Amino acid sequence: MTHKEFYNWTKQYLGARLESEKIDITPIVEKLGEVNDKNNMEHRININGERYMRENTQKQRPYMLGDTWSVNFDYEGMLEWGLEIDEDTHVNILEDLLTSFEDVNYHREAKYLHLLIEAKQNKKEDYPIELLQKEWDEVIEHYIKKFKKECKETLKDIIK
Repeated sequence: MTHKEFYNWTKQYLGARLESEKIDITPIVEKLGEVNDKNNMEHRININGERYMRENTQKQRPYMLGDTWSVNFDYEGMLEWGLEIDEDTHVNILEDLLTSFEDVNYHREAKYLHLLIEAKQNKKEDYPIELLQKEWDEVIEHYIKKFKKECKETLKDIIK
């Protein structure tokens, strides 16, 4: 809302009251100063004295591995990143991805990612035993499928 729009809205809304009390709203509008063309404040909100941009006006930065919550966090990018993992994805990368999922409270999806990381770490410890390695491969594949399914469902809900 621009300075002029705010002035007109206030005049319209309070119209009769202001006129009967002979109150000039110009100083009130100027004093507020939060809404004017010069500072382009129409996309800002004030929460407990702090200025924030409205979410829909923030330029969204593409998701980068390990990102934590911000006003312009790229949820879709994080979920799409999750869809790209496979059995060859390194544990460190999975841990950074897990950090992002947990930080933005995507715990349902993160559950399978956490289990996947544990399975990969356990497979590494049991590596010399061929039978266990094959079993761990199946467990890892299972958790990857579950994790990707959760990501797809959440992504589908976001895009609606």
